[in-house]
Amino acid sequence: MQATDDSCSDHRCHHHSLVASVSTMKQKLKDKFHHHDEEGRTHRKHRILKKHWNQQEWTNWNNNQTCSRATLHHPTNLDEIIGIVKTSDKVRVAGYGHSWSPIVATEDDAAFSLIDLKECYQLKKILSTPEQVRATNAVTFQCATSIQDLEDWLRREDIPMTLPANVVLTEVFLVGLTACVCHGAGYDWGTVSDFVRSITLVDAKGEIITYTDQDPRSLPLSEELLTRSRVEVVTPEVMNHVRGSFGLFGVIYAMTMSLVPADIICMRDRLEPVETLLDPVKLKELVEKYNGWLEIFWVPFNDNIWLKTWEIAKEGTKRDKPHHHTSDMVLGRAGRLMYDLRPGRHLSEDKRHKFGKVYLHKVFKMMSVEFSKKPIVHHYHRYDATHYRDYIDNFPVEDTEFSLPVDDDYVNAANGFRVLKETIEDIEAKDALYPVNLTCEMRFTRGTKVSMSQHPHETSNKWVHMEFLRSSLSGLEDSALEKSWLEAVHRITGKWIEMGGLPHWAKGWHLIPGIDELLKKKVIRKNFVEFRRTVDPNGKFLSHKFSQLLENGPVSGGERFGEFSASTESTRGHTTSNGHAVQDVEAQKMREAAAMAGHSASLHGNTAPEVLRSLQEMRIAQTR
Repeated sequence: MQATDDSCSDHRCHHHSLVASVSTMKQKLKDKFHHHDEEGRTHRKHRILKKHWNQQEWTNWNNNQTCSRATLHHPTNLDEIIGIVKTSDKVRVAGYGHSWSPIVATEDDAAFSLIDLKECYQLKKILSTPEQVRATNAVTFQCATSIQDLEDWLRREDIPMTLPANVVLTEVFLVGLTACVCHGAGYDWGTVSDFVRSITLVDAKGEIITYTDQDPRSLPLSEELLTRSRVEVVTPEVMNHVRGSFGLFGVIYAMTMSLVPADIICMRDRLEPVETLLDPVKLKELVEKYNGWLEIFWVPFNDNIWLKTWEIAKEGTKRDKPHHHTSDMVLGRAGRLMYDLRPGRHLSEDKRHKFGKVYLHKVFKMMSVEFSKKPIVHHYHRYDATHYRDYIDNFPVEDTEFSLPVDDDYVNAANGFRVLKETIEDIEAKDALYPVNLTCEMRFTRGTKVSMSQHPHETSNKWVHMEFLRSSLSGLEDSALEKSWLEAVHRITGKWIEMGGLPHWAKGWHLIPGIDELLKKKVIRKNFVEFRRTVDPNGKFLSHKFSQLLENGPVSGGERFGEFSASTESTRGHTTSNGHAVQDVEAQKMREAAAMAGHSASLHGNTAPEVLRSLQEMRIAQTR
């Protein structure tokens, strides 16, 4: 017993020493790696822990997906993208790389041309003018634009708008985020992809096409896009294929997304007993109170959860300056150090039982230190409330996430968390191992019509997104812990699948037994597959993994959609984008008129008269 106490005492000393070291470096890091704008917002001067990428090899941020057999490209403009597509047999695009699954490229993708957007610094331009953005409540930007890049531009131009809902990360590229059908939180929204209003891409023939399901006059498109691309007004169904395309239809060059007013948001952080998540009545009361606009964190073997909620603040509320960025950086670096060292890994089994729980309690204490005694309230700009943590990319983790349907009584949601909690506790009891050594999270959204979403149902449906994380251990091998992690993944997701759960495309699903068949049966839409075959019949943009999923055996996740190109409207002329907003009913009339025109409407073919007249009016307006 004494040995155990001494061991824990040594580790407590190590913890206090680490905290002291963190405190002394905090101000130095703050001054060295940050600058402040006029509002007091903190920004990175440059990336810490920036990877030195091998120019002959691509790897994701977590180093668990690698492609060394492709030729990397870093185009600087649209013409270079076209050149790569025209001269390559196979093409894929990598965004920020913040994904775990093989959705970009793997070692099986030989002889590919791989466009690595992380090095495409000249493809970060905002293509809309401030006047267009204010008039249309939307913005168009190039493919290497990150969430932070867009927000910085909006504030520089004094445009009080931002994206409606989003992920927490700020460095990821919006094109990759939407292509993978990622989501935020809240029943008012489905996925971030739902906010996409147009996408301009280079197709398999090297042609520039702008897809939209709206009147082009309602979009803030640049002169370059209007004069060089063929604008195709498609049905909402086709647009929902394009919104979450995984790069399978072409190389995306630009994208237009909707914006909303940058309201002041009341963000509350507090502790709640973990039993709240196990009781369907209490869980429903909590989630419905905030209309799903909340996030829940539970670190295993802790009695409390961290509850974060958002609400629009009362009119006249003074906005607080965000202050979390420096502490996030310190926690990110300290957490990386802790997981590199993996304290306790050499302890005997009986000592691991005790130390593991002490360690996880310390993790939760670090996460909740500001509100451990009483709730805290901040009133933030919507962007700062959504992106409340930074430097997450400095903290490599393994992450598995599934979306489960939420029924009226919330029994399925509560049982989903119960499966997670009891499996983690059972593995610890029998093996003295802690495969989930970071946190578990829950977010709620409504359904979405984006074709390949993991929650592809009516927008009135509700879903809970549950995920669990562990440290990546920075490549250090521990066969027992690896086996324990896989056991946790298989057991938890196996139960979730029985409950109607479906995997998040960008998270770690590829090691789950039978997952390909589940995706083919429940997620991959027949109409998506047919559309892909039409726009890219030779599979130029089809990776090895997506070839297995889309072309290796039947899929049954949706119905055929018939004439996918019936609603196409094409032009290479001067389509106006002078900022006049067009009502949805007008856009719908254009789509219906185009659909009546036949299979392949264009200016040189069987275009509906209403569409032709509309285009003529736009040209006249452009010349005035």
